[in-house]
Amino acid sequence: MGEVDRPGAIQVWSRPEDKPIDKINEVQAHSKAVERLRLSEDCQNLFSIGLDGILCIFECRDRDKSKRVESSLQPSQEILTEQSEMEKYKTEKENLKQDYASLTDSNDHNVEKGIELKR
Repeated sequence: MGEVDRPGAIQVWSRPEDKPIDKINEVQAHSKAVERLRLSEDCQNLFSIGLDGILCIFECRDRDKSKRVESSLQPSQEILTEQSEMEKYKTEKENLKQDYASLTDSNDHNVEKGIELKR
């Protein structure tokens, strides 16, 4: 990730077989520090989340396709969800709870009514 004087920068490094590691690029992705980096399961995209609240998605391409190696990284167990979507789910959950409560109350009332009718 970026250096102290450039928080939010993502550095790209090359690892040739017989040569030392070499920094080939740097992208200023965030205005604040990078909090997390994750590769997609197919290693085609890099996701970065910064303390600035921004999600960046980078397409990963290897210039030399003959040297591609399958990733040994496991997919992330985290799921990124927009706040508006979470609010929608919360509202739906509350509505379902209210529906359940009204059905339970109605059912209890019908059971009591049924007992009275049998008497």
